Amino acid sequence: GSPFLLPGKICGLLNPKKNAKWENQACNQRLGYICKKGSFSSKPDITPKGRLQDGDLASIHNIAEYSFLMSQLGYSDDGTPVTFTKWQHRHPIYTNGLEDCVAMKGQDGYWAIDVCNKQLGYICKKKPSSESSEKETIEDPGCQKGWKRYGFHCYLVGSALLTFSEANKTCGQSKAYLATVESRNEQTFLISLTGLRSEKYFWIGLSNTEQRGSFRWTNGETPHFTHWNTAMPGKEQGCVVMGSGIAAGLWDVVSCEKTANYLCKQRAAGVPPPASPGQVPVATCAEGWDRASQADSCLKFFVREGNQKKSWFEAEEFCREIGGNLVTINTREDQILLWQLASDKGLNTQAFWIGLFLLNPDGGFAWIDGSPVIYENWEEGEPNNYEELEHCVMLNRVPQMHWNYLRCPHCDMFDRSPQMRWNDLRCEHLLNWICETKRGII
Repeated sequence: GSPFLLPGKICGLLNPKKNAKWENQACNQRLGYICKKGSFSSKPDITPKGRLQDGDLASIHNIAEYSFLMSQLGYSDDGTPVTFTKWQHRHPIYTNGLEDCVAMKGQDGYWAIDVCNKQLGYICKKKPSSESSEKETIEDPGCQKGWKRYGFHCYLVGSALLTFSEANKTCGQSKAYLATVESRNEQTFLISLTGLRSEKYFWIGLSNTEQRGSFRWTNGETPHFTHWNTAMPGKEQGCVVMGSGIAAGLWDVVSCEKTANYLCKQRAAGVPPPASPGQVPVATCAEGWDRASQADSCLKFFVREGNQKKSWFEAEEFCREIGGNLVTINTREDQILLWQLASDKGLNTQAFWIGLFLLNPDGGFAWIDGSPVIYENWEEGEPNNYEELEHCVMLNRVPQMHWNYLRCPHCDMFDRSPQMRWNDLRCEHLLNWICETKRGII
């Protein structure tokens, strides 16, 4: 049953009642402890290039350092103690006893052990030059004094606790706006600015005040990336803050009248505006596939009998092998389309895996294709993470479905919720599934 995928249970212990097997528990428990004193030992020579630059392979001591490294893209070679880890799920795990070094892997930068003689890229770290003054302020090119540059934009961490509207107005006075977050890398850069600050929250420019459940940036655009905290975004209207400390970078929906610090963003001076995308001919969907509500996607229901059904991970692997992912539901229109297709195909009594899952137990649900979670359609009382083991999501009918009103042009379909709802479930359950691909892939 371990490790337990629960928020806050991030420290390891040996349980003598269970043959000294390992468990992860809350770090504030008062328990006995075991000390270890290192002795001289040889280690693989894996740092010559870093040493030539008076540095070492990077050691990572907190969420801000981790996020900075992630935005710029082990073995704590500089001899400092390990005070922060970001392991992949079920790591560290030894398969042949030779994995003695650590690498950052994947777009999330989680850590995994590996053999030390494998050739990989590397990150060096060194102390700043003794000639630089602590009071010296480095101005990033194209940014105002005190602003930090990342990519084509400049960012400012606010200096006061304000409401959402006050913060937005304050950013506007500098010809900027409350920060939008458009990618995972931009998110990690912002965590590097705010993760260790004392303020609990920082406003970003996202809210659902215009329409419940529909999030928009202050410029009116729909988000293409989200990083929700556990149980977020929920069903309440409000504005979005980014957390710090143990919840560094996670997004919460709070009252817009709450006071918090804020993050401003503006395009760096001298950077040309983004070019308009050209018109690309749209391919058609292959035979047996249905056009999704998004113009460039196709989807297909896969129905099997008995043990031919698949677990969530098996279904996702199946979809990937044919060039797609488990289906993503970004809007109410997406949800209604799936409902209509299921009804037309006589599949309205079936349950299907969709691409929503709980990647990080300390965070919220995420779509497997990286799409933002900006729409939800949970069954009543869901998600409940029953026995703390339900980390994957299925699309399921609800009792007493009413299909006919969707075909009535005068019915109040947009005032009623689609009758196929979401439910979290153990990922090992065997279900049917729905794949989604870009047009022209198949």
